Amino acid sequence: MASVASTGLGQIPIEQCPVCLRQSRGFGFRDPTLPGAPYFEACCLAHLDTAIHHWRTGQVLEPMKYERVALDLASDKAGEYLESLGKTDLATLTQEEWRGLLALIYATTSEAVGRLVAENAVPF
Repeated sequence: MASVASTGLGQIPIEQCPVCLRQSRGFGFRDPTLPGAPYFEACCLAHLDTAIHHWRTGQVLEPMKYERVALDLASDKAGEYLESLGKTDLATLTQEEWRGLLALIYATTSEAVGRLVAENAVPF
C-alpha cells in the first residue's frame, strides 16, 4: 500500500503529484517550519511550486502555460464530442453522455499536461 500524506490538497499518495495526480518524479517538499508536516512529491518543479503555494496560503495558482494549452485542447475536443451528439445544452445529456464528456475532458487534459511536462521536465 502506498504511503499517504494528508495535505491541504487532501489525502494524496506520496508517489502521486498533488496537482495533476500523475506519478511523482522525486521533486519533494516538507515544510521545515512545521513539526510533523507531511511530505509530498510532485511530477515537476512547476507543480511542486504550485503545491507549496497552496500548502502555505490555501490559494490555488492560475494554470501554467502548458495547463492552459491542455485546457484549450480539451475544450476543442469537448466541443467536437457535443457536436457529434447533436447537443449543446448540457442539461439534456444522458448520464452516459455526461460521463463520456467528463472522461474525454479529463483524459485529454491529463495526456496533454503529461506530454508537455515530459517535454519540458528539466527547467535548466
